[in-house]
Amino acid sequence: KNTKSGLCECCAKSKCTRRSINHAIKNADTNGKFKEKLTLRPLKPAVQRVVTDIKRPISTPGVNGEIYIQLFTEVNTKWRTAYLGKKKSEAAANTEHFVKVVLGSEGQQLLEYYSDGAPELISRAIVKFLAENGCRVGYSPPYSPWRNAIAERSNRTVWEAAYVCLLDTVLPLSFWTYAVLYVVLVV
Repeated sequence: KNTKSGLCECCAKSKCTRRSINHAIKNADTNGKFKEKLTLRPLKPAVQRVVTDIKRPISTPGVNGEIYIQLFTEVNTKWRTAYLGKKKSEAAANTEHFVKVVLGSEGQQLLEYYSDGAPELISRAIVKFLAENGCRVGYSPPYSPWRNAIAERSNRTVWEAAYVCLLDTVLPLSFWTYAVLYVVLVV
């Protein structure tokens, strides 16, 4: 452990910081005991806005040949879902799965879909599917990543945390796919 910064060696290498523990304190009562766990349910039947982006090709293919990460990030809660793929053209199937299965299983409807304007993220198939499901589609102009900042930051956060996981293990780099899926669940 680095005594100067308080970070572990892997976190210092990847320039990450530790997560606050305030969330654990909020769940404790006045006696310091944790409250009984409650079942989490969505408060509203609709997700206001989801942003998505595809991370550039990863130089080392995953175990099954994956080279792309598509992240869906809910703007209000920063809840993420990751899809790994071999081609960018899988974005339409990923979007359909996300809306029908992931949100549908919770009984939620997507109200707005926002991306960086990449052709694979605003294809006719995606726009048609989302319109049929009552969802608006928005996108930022080319070469303006600051307009899709939540998706860009989400990609960076997930990738840096996955990199820390890989640095701290002795696994080959091709296992980055498992590290990404783990980080999406934990962070």
